[in-house]
Amino acid sequence: YKAKARIDNLYIDLENKIIYINDLKTTSKGLSRFLKSVADWRYYRQLAFYKKAVQTAIHTGYLNVSGYDLKTFRIVCNNIAVETIPEYNCCVFNMDDLYDKGKTELISLISRFTFHESKNIWDKSMEEVQGNGVIEVRKEHITRYLYGNS
Repeated sequence: YKAKARIDNLYIDLENKIIYINDLKTTSKGLSRFLKSVADWRYYRQLAFYKKAVQTAIHTGYLNVSGYDLKTFRIVCNNIAVETIPEYNCCVFNMDDLYDKGKTELISLISRFTFHESKNIWDKSMEEVQGNGVIEVRKEHITRYLYGNS
């Protein structure tokens, strides 16, 4: 599949060999509650997608800087949260620790999309189709609902 990434800000620090992917987020709930938004909206998936897009752009030569091998640069993923309420505070949230989780979930979502597209079935879950109408419920499926974990 072809996909596009519209990254808010991509900064290449040539001196320190770091590529920064910065995604701007606004919040009316204050910075103290931003991490809940990260969990609720799963922003880490978006940054995993952006990181893969940057890696692909480097690998294909679409993203290059003369005299530098960007393949050797570290890629850092940040959400920059800005309050939409006074005092309009701003904070950078480094999301690198959530990259693997985002990548895993993104791969799962792409796999689910591919499954549904191949079957042309959009009104039932993958599990329902695979189980011929029966979904086997396991503890890990409902843990977050029982204990508030995601």
